[in-house]
Amino acid sequence: MNRNEVHQLAERIVRESLGYLGVERVEIEERLDQDDDEALFVTATLTPSDKTVEGRVSVKAVTALRNALLDNDEQRFPYLTIRHSEKQRDVISKAASGL
Repeated sequence: MNRNEVHQLAERIVRESLGYLGVERVEIEERLDQDDDEALFVTATLTPSDKTVEGRVSVKAVTALRNALLDNDEQRFPYLTIRHSEKQRDVISKAASGL
């Protein structure tokens, strides 16, 4: 797979896996991991929501992503990070500080 195909596949799988949480954007970076192996670093930024992301959701998403990549002969491991948008973090911060 070429770079563009890898990115399109990764984005599609992440959006399918996490879509019900509201995915604002998906960013993919290709670089070496801590063992100097080539890897994919995928960041899914969620839209503001009151939904909680459970651990099993992220495990299911990274498993789907890994399987889809392997099915397409892409050997690099995908590291998935799920983040809240800046707006959501502002809301959480204000709620925590009592504003």
